[in-house]
Amino acid sequence: MPCPLPSRPRLSRPTVRAPAFLAPLALCFSLAAPAAEADPATWADVLSPDRLAERVLRGVVLGARTQADIVYGALTVDVLGTRATMTDLQIWPFFEWDTRGDCEIGIRRSVLQGAPLSAPDRLSLRLSARGVRLPAACLPPEARVALAQVGLDTLELSTLSLGLDYDVPSSAAELSVRATAPGFASADLSARFDYLWIEAPEGSQEPVPVAYLDSAEIGVESLGGWEAVAQLLPPQLTDPGSAPLLVQGALGTAVFGLAGDGGGRTRLTDIEARLVD
Repeated sequence: MPCPLPSRPRLSRPTVRAPAFLAPLALCFSLAAPAAEADPATWADVLSPDRLAERVLRGVVLGARTQADIVYGALTVDVLGTRATMTDLQIWPFFEWDTRGDCEIGIRRSVLQGAPLSAPDRLSLRLSARGVRLPAACLPPEARVALAQVGLDTLELSTLSLGLDYDVPSSAAELSVRATAPGFASADLSARFDYLWIEAPEGSQEPVPVAYLDSAEIGVESLGGWEAVAQLLPPQLTDPGSAPLLVQGALGTAVFGLAGDGGGRTRLTDIEARLVD
């Protein structure tokens, strides 16, 4: 017998939500009790690594629900394969600009893949998602305007992947980000670091990243969206002759600012110049 669940109105955080949800949940648990008694779990089931890992991740979800409303369809964990899969994920974040509760992030399927257990000197995390849907209400007002200017009210990604490979002995790392918006564009970002970690300087209350960048690449392929974007850009940025120089100048300024020298030098280092080129 299906459990009757109430329709999900978007409620603000100060609203007390317990009474609206406890009744149907209690009914679900009471209906599920006879089935549990008829097919009791064994200690091998309860203490299996996969089940224990699932309980840990469910605890993470419960903690995350203090920051956003979160529901999902199914969660499975393969400890030996260092993989966790979640389907039909829906998230309603508590953004201060979203007073009407219109921001509903949907992810049809997401997979978190770690490094093999046989490689203790390597840390690896790869998050891949399919069927990502991000309405304009999830963006700050200024970003929402930019999205509307290119003719979109929802950002839909067929695929999104984030990857980090970290070598523990050398502290070297590789970072990759890939995303595809059908009918608009696909983008790739990759970066290699000779050294990447965090440090806590004396007297500082928060850790700061320490990164020695070796190389970085950014690639964008138009899948039909360039025409809409080109209309919003200055003519110099759409001219093949002047666009590379303008982009290099902007990147050089950004890299120089990130160096944080406070005006102590007046030019990029050879490594920084090679990165900008």
